[in-house]
Amino acid sequence: MGETQTHDHLHTLDGHEHMSPEAMAEAVEQAKAEHRALEARLNELNAARYLTPEEEAEVHRLKKVKLHKKDEIARLASLLAATPHED
Repeated sequence: MGETQTHDHLHTLDGHEHMSPEAMAEAVEQAKAEHRALEARLNELNAARYLTPEEEAEVHRLKKVKLHKKDEIARLASLLAATPHED
């Protein structure tokens, strides 16, 4: 299961290598915004005195998604840094 999820996550990055630097920078910013939203939701859930089983499952899922998003940000930032820029 984890291997499939990792493969699916990497699959979502396919094609980013062929994006313009501007589009890649925009994708990094979008991924960062999504990461912040995930973190905000996790903070809301973690502030609760009690979590329902559904909320506990959501926390678990959000942590995984947040980690994948962080990896995506790092990958995109690395690709962007390696992309030649026109002056």
